Amino acid sequence: MVHLPNGSTRTISIGQQPERRYWFSMCPITSKLGATKLCSGCRSVGYLGRDEQKQDWPAHKQLCKILTKARREKSHWSLALTPEELGKLLVQSLGGRDLTQYETDLMAHGMRSCTECSAMDNEKRTLTECKNCHCVLFCPEHARKNVDGGGNNHAAYCKPLKICAEDYRNEVTLGHQVQVFCPRPATKLYKPLEGTSIESLFRQEAANIVSKKLPGYLESEVRYLTFLYTCPLSVLYGAEKACIGIENKELLTVHLVGVRRAEIRNLTGWEIIASRLPKLKELRLYFVGDEAEHLDLPAEFTYQGRHLQSERPQLRVRYFLEKRQLYQDFVLRPTLTKPDVVAALDCGFKFYGSWHEGMRAMTAWPAGSVVVFSEFTLEDLQDNLTLMKKLAPRAIEVALEPQKNPFRSTRPVRCSDRTGNYKFNSVIYTNDFICVIKTGQEKGKGGV
Repeated sequence: MVHLPNGSTRTISIGQQPERRYWFSMCPITSKLGATKLCSGCRSVGYLGRDEQKQDWPAHKQLCKILTKARREKSHWSLALTPEELGKLLVQSLGGRDLTQYETDLMAHGMRSCTECSAMDNEKRTLTECKNCHCVLFCPEHARKNVDGGGNNHAAYCKPLKICAEDYRNEVTLGHQVQVFCPRPATKLYKPLEGTSIESLFRQEAANIVSKKLPGYLESEVRYLTFLYTCPLSVLYGAEKACIGIENKELLTVHLVGVRRAEIRNLTGWEIIASRLPKLKELRLYFVGDEAEHLDLPAEFTYQGRHLQSERPQLRVRYFLEKRQLYQDFVLRPTLTKPDVVAALDCGFKFYGSWHEGMRAMTAWPAGSVVVFSEFTLEDLQDNLTLMKKLAPRAIEVALEPQKNPFRSTRPVRCSDRTGNYKFNSVIYTNDFICVIKTGQEKGKGGV
């Protein structure tokens, strides 16, 4: 239940139901991994047996017909279409609607090719799965080199990919018992994040919650909590490293820029920032980005988890879900006050020119303002910092050089990128690397 500005209350639901995902080696009915038999039509989806295939046919029928037709009498649709061409075909064939996550996965990972040399699966060449992770394929030559679950390039990602698949299987078959987790507030002493790790914050609580004593399930649930809380904890850690006296603040204002699913997946979990600051009386969170307005949520509300309600009832956590707009337009609001922290997580500054004006706006706040940004790779983060220094209207002080983030998610995410920015069939981690800067004087007025 949330409290609205007019004094009324409203019950909202923020769903965290697992999205259906595509894994060519995982039966979509039983979630068993490996030893599946491919659909003879599309040759992309595998099943444990005929009964499972029949059960899935109502869901698979439309997609199967599209892919089978796309084969154009070749052994597999991927011999006739690139992933980009397939994406356009799917959108057109499905009435122009947005693709589901499952369809997007299939477009990226349904191409049956050797992960080492890209040789295609056909009548003359049969590809085999990695016997360890079941997430990639090898041609006969590279299958012989695939010793102990790793080929030349695959070795570094074999274990994380296996964890990806197993985490998803646990999600759809067992669910998440740790959904009930609620941060416990600090009431007296401030305990900085420095010197801790993200998993250490959740392991004992998860152990107390998880009752299903299945092999690997507790570890999977701990990874899931790091996935849910990496964004607020990264912002808090960045604010600590900026040395702005966050432990003594009574009011803390945070602007979250370029908001996507990652930042709003566990929306009310942002109260973990407030829960760790015993002197705080109010936390204001502004969510500015393309996905915020698509949620069926009020534009402004106040919420407290059960522990805050009972132990720190006077603490307010206010959420502002802004309509679709760019940050440089959002900051023109005349009533807007200076934020303590501006954050752009897994931002991709270097890849999108549309970020440039927003980056200028993020660094235009008065001297001492803090900007926290993160990326999937260290190289990209370093490039983003260079770009930020170039575009910023003020001098930039680096409070935390680009480095590994101790509060990154430890839950690996299968990389679906085929643009060449990241290695395909690898994994990425949310907020893997972090950088923190502070604004100085205006350039030309004493600033560099």
